[in-house]
Amino acid sequence: MIFIDYIEVVFWLSLAILLYTYFGYPLVLWVFSKFMSVNVNKDESFTPLVTLMILAHNEEISIKARLDNALEMDYPKDKLEIMVVSNGSTDKTDEIVRAYASKGVKLLSYEQAGKTNAQNLAVPQARGEIVVFSDADTLHEKMAVRNMAAYFADNRVGLVSGRLSYIKDDNAADAMVEKGERAYRGYDSVLKKLESSIGA
Repeated sequence: MIFIDYIEVVFWLSLAILLYTYFGYPLVLWVFSKFMSVNVNKDESFTPLVTLMILAHNEEISIKARLDNALEMDYPKDKLEIMVVSNGSTDKTDEIVRAYASKGVKLLSYEQAGKTNAQNLAVPQARGEIVVFSDADTLHEKMAVRNMAAYFADNRVGLVSGRLSYIKDDNAADAMVEKGERAYRGYDSVLKKLESSIGA
């Protein structure tokens, strides 16, 4: 029957698209990377003014550790602007951030309007030539900002993405969900590396 044939075609087409997404696309990128590899001129002495923009919404539990971590970055202090964008926080987030004002941390507080909207409002207030976006529950390795900035010495580079690693949480409510998230992030990281290798 025509109707059954139509369903079968849709099924196999859907399966092919799914397989290409998870297996075919990475394979295509890998093949291209062998013939179209792009070398980036990284310069670790390149230290432009960087704004580290931390997005926060009711993060009183994690914001202190995040700010302490930001202040420990191995990057010239006069070249690093630390800015917290509080998106409608109703807990003690803003109060905690204000206590860091003497250390040069800036606070921008907006009514809750969504993460992307808060970023769009805050970016024009940033002084940095480069803006590094970060969540309040994320910690950076000490050399992270310096390593990211080094790639921008090559004027062909317009965006740099860091590698995300999860800290093991033995008290995770759902260990299977956490493992799945780790697996996905690992897959996503491989794709980003392959895309970067061909200048995508």
